[in-house]
Amino acid sequence: MMSEWMIEKPLDLAAEWYVTPCPKARRVLVVANRNKTKCYSKYGRFKFMTNTALPGGSPFTMKNTREVYCVLDCFYDETSRTMYVLDLLAWNNQPMTDCETEFRYFWLQSQFAENTELGIISKRNCVRFIVLPKVCCSPEELNK
Repeated sequence: MMSEWMIEKPLDLAAEWYVTPCPKARRVLVVANRNKTKCYSKYGRFKFMTNTALPGGSPFTMKNTREVYCVLDCFYDETSRTMYVLDLLAWNNQPMTDCETEFRYFWLQSQFAENTELGIISKRNCVRFIVLPKVCCSPEELNK
């Protein structure tokens, strides 16, 4: 996944590429580990720490989560306290960086469907998470 401007159209754009509409918000790397969730800028600078219902992201989550970690690429809207999830880098100690985009997106959606608390703000989850949609780059899909 590359978050860059596309200068030239690839020949396989319609068949092999996806587009994700992103909100106007601050890009952050979310790292949940050791019962804390830390957020970093795209340049690696620490921004803030919070509790989340991500694996390893809160002292309120299940026991023995000290060694569990989760890493997400997100956009953060401060006014609504919402994390818009762009991509999944690791989930519950399982690195996902070598997986195909379709699998990472499927895994992310299934984990968020199982843990509905990620979609609401609570004591255990101080920011709301929303998975951004991925759309095929075919002309029909882009027109929708």
